[in-house]
Amino acid sequence: MSRGILASPDHTGIRRFLRVHNGRSATRLRAQCLQWIAMIRAAGRNQVALVFACCCASIAAISVHDAILVILYCDSINQLERNPVGRWLLETDGGDVRLFIAVKFAGTAIVCTVLVRLYRYRRHLGMLAVVVLTCFQLLLLLHLHYG
Repeated sequence: MSRGILASPDHTGIRRFLRVHNGRSATRLRAQCLQWIAMIRAAGRNQVALVFACCCASIAAISVHDAILVILYCDSINQLERNPVGRWLLETDGGDVRLFIAVKFAGTAIVCTVLVRLYRYRRHLGMLAVVVLTCFQLLLLLHLHYG
């Protein structure tokens, strides 16, 4: 193995793991591990970017979790949904949750895209926006489970 990204002493366990898992799938695994390590190191150089990425990931994850709850409770979602836009979407689709979830995912994708663009052009404003939205999403998660 070449002495590149895995040459530092803190990656000896990863190198040992990659040596043990020889074969065709190990080559793919090795390449994937190298990519992950490179991404972690690049993000480590810029901790603000790492915080931003974690906040965006948590926004998306909480949105997915909310959609899973909608699917699990699709029989009673018409009574449980408190958001007036969500209720209107459910009524428009005759109580089916597909339109509701599609709009929810589209909205999350748009928000994350706008956050990334805002972060690229106005880093401080992008960080402020992503932290505020992450706090709101965490409050939503608490409300979903304890509210």
